[in-house]
Amino acid sequence: MSSCSLAYSILLLSLQELLALEERMGSVSTALTEESLSKCIKTSIYESAPIKDATPSCSGSHDDVKCSICQEEYAVGDELGRLHCQHRYHVVCVQQWLRLKNWCPICKAAAEPSLPSSPPS
Repeated sequence: MSSCSLAYSILLLSLQELLALEERMGSVSTALTEESLSKCIKTSIYESAPIKDATPSCSGSHDDVKCSICQEEYAVGDELGRLHCQHRYHVVCVQQWLRLKNWCPICKAAAEPSLPSSPPS
């Protein structure tokens, strides 16, 4: 058996073992249910604020003027969603995020504090 064939066999065996492990463990989801989404997001309509009133982040940018998920600046009239940690996003963006993960994209605080889910370290 050539070294390439041996390496491929080892890789294939490892893949098979990983697939078997996944099958034994099942899938783990940290997503929120639709009911939980509505409970943990407080909605509001964006009204333009002077840049001096925006909250500066560590990098010196103003986080309150753009969505950290899609990176688009808020426009007057946009529907925003605020989590318990006070971070704001476009409602559609944060709902989509929370359908995958149960934590704030910025500070990693649990979106629904009663759930024991925590982000990976």
